[in-house]
Amino acid sequence: MDARRGRGALATPVRSWLSSDMKQYSLLHAGLLISLSVGMTFPAGGCGRRVPNKANASAGKLGPATSTEKPAAAESAVAKPVKVVAPTPSAPAEARTEPTGKPAAATGHVPQPGPTGAKAKGATDGKDGYGAAQAGAAVVSFVKLLNGGEVTLEDVSERDNLYVVSYHGEGAKPVKRTVWVTRDGRWVTTNLVDIETRTEHLRQFDKWMTCLGNKGLRVYLDPSEPKSQQQAQALGPLVKRVSIDCSGPRKKLCANLGFTAFPTFIWKGKSEVGFRDRKWIAATLACPLGLFDKIAAPTSVNADDLGRRLHKLHALASDAPMDLVSVRRDEATWVVVLSRGRVRPQSISLRISEDGVHILQAPIEMAKEIQKVRVRRAFVKCLTANKVRLFVSAKDDKSLRWLGSIAAEARGVAVDCASPAGKAMCAKAGIKKLPMAERAGTKLGPRITIEDLEALSGCKR
Repeated sequence: MDARRGRGALATPVRSWLSSDMKQYSLLHAGLLISLSVGMTFPAGGCGRRVPNKANASAGKLGPATSTEKPAAAESAVAKPVKVVAPTPSAPAEARTEPTGKPAAATGHVPQPGPTGAKAKGATDGKDGYGAAQAGAAVVSFVKLLNGGEVTLEDVSERDNLYVVSYHGEGAKPVKRTVWVTRDGRWVTTNLVDIETRTEHLRQFDKWMTCLGNKGLRVYLDPSEPKSQQQAQALGPLVKRVSIDCSGPRKKLCANLGFTAFPTFIWKGKSEVGFRDRKWIAATLACPLGLFDKIAAPTSVNADDLGRRLHKLHALASDAPMDLVSVRRDEATWVVVLSRGRVRPQSISLRISEDGVHILQAPIEMAKEIQKVRVRRAFVKCLTANKVRLFVSAKDDKSLRWLGSIAAEARGVAVDCASPAGKAMCAKAGIKKLPMAERAGTKLGPRITIEDLEALSGCKR
């Protein structure tokens, strides 16, 4: 994974990915692995609550992760598979948008499969003979390994020096999923950030926040409430510049100051309570928000220019900008390293497409991930063979995070103490704290490390 984790609060995973701390970027990697799995969706943080499926509930097992979330924007219903051919032209994913109160799609342009540089099936114009057919086959094999079910390749094309691979899995209503693969076949991602377009978006929001701040605007929000979340989305990715957080222990302080309903707008002796869209905010405070256009990509790329562009983007997005450390080529991608702090240094390593246009968001190196999956599965198989039981709860995020740190595959063998059958098993085993591991009456928990499990089971991870 191309990230070194730091410390801090977790922000909105995709929309504000560059303005939060480095921990968020690392957790996106876990979410991407799950989203690649066929027939399921999963929050981008990788540690949301799971719901036991019916097949496992009666046995008290946690079972595979499921979600009630709607499919991501890159997914659509599938009628039938088609051959690997160049798709028909499609409209740009990001057209001009008038300022409204709706949540902004300001995550950076995500290109859709189009005619630009499209290659027919079997083309091998990538690195060392690697082509569209190889990219499609690699993704299908990778997803099969993660999920275990059948995967049908729909189409493969080439756009912006990346292979665009679409596929779907099994089921009565299979869902189409699209991923991007680098031309050397090493890296795969489900999301791209257009550097120039994202920079322009942030520049417009920067001007808007400056104007609103000069007019004395302060917006009191409670991020735990849906209306405040909607308002934060309407204010955009730089909302912290004009907002006051009244959640948690600060709620009482805000109440003492007279702020009990959220969101509340205060400016120059005036106040308004309730959600307000961008159009109202812009008109009331005379601060227009510019239109969003897709910005043309640079025609050439070099290390100095790429480093300057990424540094500018991060400076706009973050309250604590990072310094540029290095820029280097790594086969079919670029790697840009940014860092900040000396006492507790934090750094990120961003992987950029070969043409310098897109950031690969939370990319996975397929070959290394395949090896990790095999090691994790062997470890879980050994735990099962040695009759080690793992006790967690689908209602306890802490125990689920612990389970995920062992192996995602461990969900299938863990006992869910929140289910009726699992609750009885936990009571019989005398499990009072979670998470817990048990073998032949010997229990370890709730702070269990991989080394503890190795000692308990005799298995090596």
